[in-house]
Amino acid sequence: MNLDEIVVGIFIIIILIILMVIYFFYEIVVGIFIIIILIILMAIYFLPTSIASSKKHKNTGAIAVINLFLGWTFLGWVIALAIALSHDDTKQEHLEKDDNSNDDFEYTTERLENIKKLLDNDLITEEEYDKKRIDILQGL
Repeated sequence: MNLDEIVVGIFIIIILIILMVIYFFYEIVVGIFIIIILIILMAIYFLPTSIASSKKHKNTGAIAVINLFLGWTFLGWVIALAIALSHDDTKQEHLEKDDNSNDDFEYTTERLENIKKLLDNDLITEEEYDKKRIDILQGL
């Protein structure tokens, strides 16, 4: 065996390794691409349910059921989307309820002022103040 045969053998082995790596990564890239496409399609499929949920629609459960079981017919998907985008009167009820909750707002304001006084008098730390302020505001 001379030097030329050894170099050719090593060259062939390197080419085979490169081809195997390309094949291996090709399968991974194709698999990732298919997963990404499936995630996008699922997001589009459940778009009516997502819209209804984000709008806090009173019929979110019904929209989800229509979307899940009839969405594949496209007509069911369009119906679920139309219901999700329809006007919902429950928001108006929440607004009217909020108009009547001035007492809650005044109570919250008073609590915020109290914890601010505690901070100003160095009775609580800045971190304790921030945590308590967030807790109070989340209760609105």
